[in-house]
Amino acid sequence: MDNIYARKGDLYHALEDYQMKGLPLQVLPSDYVPSHAWKRRSDARCITSGKLVLALERLLRLRGIHYIGFYDLFQCILKLPLKYTYTKRHFSGVGYATYEKEVFEALRLYNTLQSLGETVRHFILDLLIEDRVRIYGYEKISNYLNYDNQIKLILIGLLATRKLDTGNVPITLDFLSMDEDIHLRYEAVNDFLNRLPIENIWERPSSVDALFKAKTGIMITRDIKQQVLSISFRDRINLEQKMDHIKSISDVEQLKNYHHYSLRSLRKYPFRTDDYELSLEQAYEERLTQIAEITLGQTEKQMTLVDSFDELHRLMRDLESRSLALGFTEEQKHRLKDMYELRKEILKRKKLKELEKTILDIHDEQELRDFWESTKWYLLHNRIFLGKDFEFVVARKFDEALTRLTSSATNQ
Repeated sequence: MDNIYARKGDLYHALEDYQMKGLPLQVLPSDYVPSHAWKRRSDARCITSGKLVLALERLLRLRGIHYIGFYDLFQCILKLPLKYTYTKRHFSGVGYATYEKEVFEALRLYNTLQSLGETVRHFILDLLIEDRVRIYGYEKISNYLNYDNQIKLILIGLLATRKLDTGNVPITLDFLSMDEDIHLRYEAVNDFLNRLPIENIWERPSSVDALFKAKTGIMITRDIKQQVLSISFRDRINLEQKMDHIKSISDVEQLKNYHHYSLRSLRKYPFRTDDYELSLEQAYEERLTQIAEITLGQTEKQMTLVDSFDELHRLMRDLESRSLALGFTEEQKHRLKDMYELRKEILKRKKLKELEKTILDIHDEQELRDFWESTKWYLLHNRIFLGKDFEFVVARKFDEALTRLTSSATNQ
């Protein structure tokens, strides 16, 4: 490893000499590296510098830049044509367009890193040497962040590792939670990081400590046992709180008002909220269905207590008029109708038994005729509920009773 570090460190010092003095006389840019025309440093210095170079290349890999090393950056800074360097690298299976894209991505990240103070830059690179910190999920996130924010985010994670006393155990930085929805939240994440100057992150440890207690924005949670720091992001919208409140509402009008208010507040938010709106809409529809189910259950209990067709009908009409506001599904509407028809049938059977019992207790023909007159008006008033078939059945019962009484009187 020391030999690898020394070679990379020597290349770094070649770039350092070039940036200070320019190209030596009669040396072409393409010959600069093979000529070794720069001042040679001690092996110890080369090893130290080489470790930082290797850490830089690791950062490029974390960023998703897979084919570019420090040599490619050096050649680009020397202003050698990219196609020349690409040809010299003898890539297999890597197209020039991919190579060109990665070179420019790497150069922008390198320049951003170089713009930092030396202490900040060395802190980041020092922690990326060897196997002290393992990082997951950073590649996808970084694709959605500007270059300053890519460095800020990795700096925040590395500074947070100070909160874990690991000994010789590697610390894990887990960005996978943020990785899941970064395509929806990247505008808000960039805005959050834009408002967090890198000087504050570096010079004020409390700014990173606060992220361990944060409820919105970038949040850090630690698992001391597993030596894991998980970094996630939550919008200040706090959708979970809104969803919980929706689940607690039992009045339809209140639910609708809160739903409309929440949608209006989401649409005022400057960043993407369509997924939040969809989740809110689903929670609203689900709660509306639950309220409708509760109402149907209460109605079914009320119907079992109703003994009057008029009252049953009023109960049914009242619920039908509210069904649109309650958002009844077709299945719930059918259930309501079935409940109504079932209770109506129960009341009809009950009324028929009541009439049969009364008819059997009558032994006088005139009394039977009087009872028929009152029953006839009842049947006429409730024809809409009972139907003509029920009238025919009742009338037949009276006819049979009248025949019975007439026959009994004749026999006497």
